[in-house]
Amino acid sequence: MEILDEGPSTSHSRPPPPHPGHDDMQVVYLHPPLASSTPHSPPPHTSIALLYQSSTNRCSKIDDISAKVQYMVARINDRRANDQKVMESFQETLAEKVTEFSQEMKEHMYAVYEDNSCDMQTKLEELSGVLERCSQLNEDLLGARQALKGLSQGLALSLTPEQ
Repeated sequence: MEILDEGPSTSHSRPPPPHPGHDDMQVVYLHPPLASSTPHSPPPHTSIALLYQSSTNRCSKIDDISAKVQYMVARINDRRANDQKVMESFQETLAEKVTEFSQEMKEHMYAVYEDNSCDMQTKLEELSGVLERCSQLNEDLLGARQALKGLSQGLALSLTPEQ
């Protein structure tokens, strides 16, 4: 608590402005101190003025604290709104990146399909050629078999005694 002795004053005097950084109550004497009072204690007849000053200072401090709290709450709300905007922007950017990445993956997948299709086409053509040769060889074998069968029957007739 800080007690200020402003010296002689009248009942019309105003309290000095609060010192920056001072949160303690400031007391201003409305009447000059009596000679019998100690330097740091108010005279008895000023107790009502001190109570009023103390009450006014408390109300002022409460108002200051309330204003600071309201300011801090407003700043918190502003920061939350800003956080929401940042999050929405992040979500939009992320959605764009996911879409872009999905498109790149799809294009890569189609490129792989195309490469695989070309490889499969080549292998299918080779397989078709092999199967065609197998068919030709099968026909050749059937022809050879028929020829051998005919030869075998011809030999069998020639070896049988004529009757």
